[in-house]
Amino acid sequence: IPTAASRSTVSAPFAQFGAAGVSFRPAPRWNIEVDVDWTDWASLDTVVFNNTPIGNVTFALNWKTSFLYELGVSYAFDNGYFVGAGYFFSGNSTSDANFNPIVPDTDLHVASLGVGYKGKRWNWAVSGQLIAGPNRQVTGSTSPSLIGESANGSYQFFNQAINFSVGRRF
Repeated sequence: IPTAASRSTVSAPFAQFGAAGVSFRPAPRWNIEVDVDWTDWASLDTVVFNNTPIGNVTFALNWKTSFLYELGVSYAFDNGYFVGAGYFFSGNSTSDANFNPIVPDTDLHVASLGVGYKGKRWNWAVSGQLIAGPNRQVTGSTSPSLIGESANGSYQFFNQAINFSVGRRF
């Protein structure tokens, strides 16, 4: 049974962020939205895991500020159903020198498509999402990986997801 003295702890600052967007309705049922999000990841330099089984572990991140660029379109039908599609680009937040495979950061392209229903009491939505990052060739890495070696190499990200939500108004 762990005691208070044997529990590991970590603290990390939350990054500052800001967002701005414009929503445009060219017709009553259409909505087009464009957004830009800024995150100051530069404030997240080093994280220290205290009191781990191997002592205090320092994890250098040295991230940099990054942006998200988003675009979405939706259409609402008369009967409560709606469809939507979106895309966003997220720029990477790590340099090659500070790249670490524990957080394999790369540029990301994210596309989604969904359908749903908004009723008087019940709502539901289902969507599919594809996330892909182009091949990132890391050279000049000075951050060690978990096994103490350089993180130099080729990295690529691909993920797909299906999301479902349901809601009820009281």
